[in-house]
Order: sequence, then structure tokens, then C-alpha cells
Amino acid sequence: HIVIDIKTNDKPDEANQPLLKVARLLNLLEMGKVPRKQVKIICVFQNLAAFAAMDDRRYEDKYKVANPNTPIFKALEKAGVQLFVCGQSLRAREIDAKKLNKPIKVALSAITLITTYQLRGYALLSL
Repeated sequence: HIVIDIKTNDKPDEANQPLLKVARLLNLLEMGKVPRKQVKIICVFQNLAAFAAMDDRRYEDKYKVANPNTPIFKALEKAGVQLFVCGQSLRAREIDAKKLNKPIKVALSAITLITTYQLRGYALLSL
């Protein structure tokens, strides 16, 4: 059980590197023969990473490229990863919560989501 804190979106024209690490983690767990049903991963995007959560149209309006994270979001969702974005980060960056990629849900805040899952026994991984 892992809660992953993603804070950066350094190269908007490329897939988010921390998000790719989440995909690699899933692959490593599978290679290690960890049953998928035992893997519980929660990701939360905050700070500048909140921009990565925007739907394709809004992302393209901002960065002039299609959102390179969309296929990764879909694959992670299919693998059972829960994806959230910090509501406070959305507000601070004036991102409309109704204009997010479909698999992503809004959390009240990254802080409350992370601490709640830590109290439930999840390990914290900051990327």
C-alpha cells in the first residue's frame, strides 16, 4: 500500500517523469510476482504537477501540445491506481476542477489525502 506525492511537471511537452516512475513501480511489482490484487497505489498531484491533471483541451490551450500524460492516466487507472489532484493546488493555479482528465478525482488537499492514507498504513513515496 503506497500513497505517492507528485509535485513536478518539469517538461510539459513530455510525459510527467514521476508519473512514469509510478508505471515502472507497477511493472517491477509485477516482475516480482506481487499479485495485482495486493497492490494498492494512490497518487496525488499537487503544486505544479496539478497542471498535468488537466484534460487534453485545457492542457493544449496552456502548453500548445496534447497532454502526454493522458495515455498513462488511462493505463494506471486500468491497473487499479487511484489518481487524485490537490484541490488547493487547483485553486491556487486557477485550474477548473471540472476540466480534468477523466480518471482524476479532486481531493480536498494533498496534505489531508496523504496523512489519511498514512494513518491507514500506506507508505509515502514522494516523487
